Order: sequence, then C-alpha cells, then structure tokens
Amino acid sequence: MKKMRRTAKTLGLTMSFILVMALNYSKAQDSDIPFCQNVKLIDANLGTKLTYFKPYKDLQQATLSKTDEGYLITIIYKANGIFQVDKKEITEDDLTAICSEAEALIARQTLVEEDTNQEAKRRFIAATTAMSLGYYGWAIPAALDLEDYKSYMSSYLFIGSAGFFAPFIATRRYGITDGMANAYFLGARLGIAHGFSMALLMHGNDASTQSIFALSSFVSVAESFTNLGLATKYGHTWGQTSSRGSGGAWGFAYGFAIPEIIAETPNTRLTALSMLAFSGAGIAAGDYLYKKQGVTYGDVTVINCIGILGAYYPMVIMNSLDVDKKQAYLAGSLLGSASAIAYGIYHTRDYNYTRQQSYLIGLGEGAGGLVGAGLSVIAEANDKGTLWLIALGATSGLVLTDYLVKDTDQSTKMHASNFRFQFNPNGLLFALKPQTNPFKPWDYRYSNSLVNISYSF
Repeated sequence: MKKMRRTAKTLGLTMSFILVMALNYSKAQDSDIPFCQNVKLIDANLGTKLTYFKPYKDLQQATLSKTDEGYLITIIYKANGIFQVDKKEITEDDLTAICSEAEALIARQTLVEEDTNQEAKRRFIAATTAMSLGYYGWAIPAALDLEDYKSYMSSYLFIGSAGFFAPFIATRRYGITDGMANAYFLGARLGIAHGFSMALLMHGNDASTQSIFALSSFVSVAESFTNLGLATKYGHTWGQTSSRGSGGAWGFAYGFAIPEIIAETPNTRLTALSMLAFSGAGIAAGDYLYKKQGVTYGDVTVINCIGILGAYYPMVIMNSLDVDKKQAYLAGSLLGSASAIAYGIYHTRDYNYTRQQSYLIGLGEGAGGLVGAGLSVIAEANDKGTLWLIALGATSGLVLTDYLVKDTDQSTKMHASNFRFQFNPNGLLFALKPQTNPFKPWDYRYSNSLVNISYSF
C-alpha cells in the first residue's frame, strides 16, 4: 500500500513538472510583456509581498501576456506540494495597482545598496590611506611648522602608514558597509573645506598657513569619524551618504559664489560664513532628496555629471559674448548648474542608475569632451570654437552613453493605461539594413515598425 502511495505521489509530481514545462513552452510561443518598467516577471520573493497575490499561499511566479481581448495573467503556484496554474484576465486597474506596489518595493530594495563583504572594507581602508597620504601626511607637519627635512618626512611616512594600519586593525572583526565607507570619505573631504572656512571665519585675512592646515585637518578627521559613526548607528546607505556629500559640495561652491557676485571685494569672514552655511544647507537638501525621491549612488553621480555641464555652458556663452566681468561668469554658472541639477533630479526620478552605469556615463561625458577638443585641433578652431566643441562633445557623450547603458528593452516598456506609445529604434535599423534582422517575417518576434501607437477602449 505504501509503495502504491509513493508511486502515485511520484506520478503526480512528474505530471505537475510536465505540465509546468509544457506551459512554459506554450508561453514561449505567446507574446509576453512586462508588467511595468522595472518588472518583467513576478517571482515568489516579490509576489508574496503584493496584495493581488495574497490568495496564493505558495506562489512560484506570475507572467503577463497581451491578447486581443486584453491582458492575461498566468500564475504558477503550489497546492499541497503540487504545481498548479491559474490563467485569468486582469483589468487595467489591477495592473496599475500591481505596478505601483511592485515598483515601490523594488525601489526600496534597490536603495539598500549595502553589503558587509570585504569589498566595502577595502574601499574604507583605501579611503583612510588616501586621506593620510594625500593630505594629513603633509598638512599636519605643515601645521606644526616642521621645517626640518628629517622631521617632516618621518612624520609624513608615519601618518601615511597609520592611515592603513589603524583602520585595518580596528575593523578586522567588524563589518563595514558601502554606506559607512562612503560616509567616512565624504566627511573627510568636506571637512577639509569646512576647516578652511572656519580658519577664515576666525582670523579673516590674517589667517596663517599653519592655522588653515591645523583646522582643516582637525575638522576633516572630526567630520569623517562623525559621519562614520552616524552611518553605523542609523544604517545610512551609499546613496544617502552620496546625496548628502554632493549637496554639501555644491552648497559650498554656491556659498563662495554668492558673496563674490554681490560685492566686488567681499568680506573674507562673510564669505567663509556663507560657505559654511550653504554647505550645511546642501547637506540637509541632499538628505531630504534621498528621503523624498530615494536616489542611489549612481543617480547622484549622474546628477553631478549633468550639473557640471550646466555650470560649464554659461561660461562658454559669456566667453562667446566677450563678457569680462567675474560676477557674470559666477552668476551664470550658479544659475546654470542649479537648473541642470534640478533637471538631473527629474531625469533620475523614474530610473535607478547603478554604480557601473553612472561611472560609464561620467566617462562618456569626459570622452565626448575629448572628442570635441580633438575636432577643434583638426579644424584649427579659435578659443571660442574650442570651448563650444568641448561642450557639445561632452553633452553628446553623456546623452549617448546614458542611452546605451540603459537596458535596451526599456524602449518597449508598457504602462498600464489606455494610451500606449512605443518607440523601437531597431525598426529603423532593420528597415535600412534588413540583413541585420535576426528574425524572419513569419517569426512572431519580427518587427520592423519604428513607432507603435495604440489606444484600447
């Protein structure tokens, strides 16, 4: 009797497996479409968190297809250990609700860019070593006014080596996240600027080199470990620390520019206070942006790339118009960068850039600028022409790289609405060079349309 039950159970599982495989094969013949921009297939991990799929206790996966009557959802789940399949039509309202809920969950998961692996720890130790060798090693001896070569060089070497050994030993049994590593590095860099401003605020034009180096080193160390402590305690992510650090850097630059625009010879202490105040406001704005929109490290990098172009274009325009007033250049760059940053925030609103994507976009912008500079050499352009070619080249490089690094299937994304507009760049390529199309006219994947517009009612 037990043998018969075991045989029946085995047969049942086998038939279920065959059913699922047959279903997957038949689905391959259909035209599956994504649920929404970032959701092509709903797996068990995501589906169990969505309200629509709550009735399915052991959900395996769900897919969406388009039929002549509307949308058809296919749900694979288990009941008593046996695979089951449920196919049913889904309304636009249900699809919209699924998309809204799923994209919110995915956004929250994507923003947790944390890991406690060794890569984050290596990044943290690399940051401490770079700061020690790149700044503290020579700034601290200069602050102490060590003029003797032997004392200066030994101090530099000891401080530089401490930048590696101290954090390496201190964290050997503790995990470091990307957010913690980034928080330290941003605090160290912004701290140098803030310490410089504090020295000017305290001493004005009489600030000595020793006081500037001393305060910038002290504040840098203080801010770096304060940021590290906050990131450790509150679990700040890489995107959050990047957004705050970037806001602080842009705010510091605006704090310097505004007094220079207002007055021909601004007061040194007033400029220092302005830099500190605007930098603090920028940090708060960056934190607000992260909490409001949820930006990743990649988003922040892309926003900065766009902001740099926004600051550069007004200077090119002013140079072309032969403007010779410093205030005009500063005001133009301030307004241009602020507008570009606002556009960058809007541009990244519905797409979470990865770190690799943002690096490629930044490199694309720089490479495009080099192409523009190369063309200016070939064309023997004057100074104005060279600046314009660099600007246009950098812009083209950014736009092209931004398009290429995104998933190509984003061009066919579906929105749960009655009106649909789909752009297929491959249609133009296949029309010009049919031999490049891997599909034949009778293949259901064949498409030579450039634009598809549809409206269901």
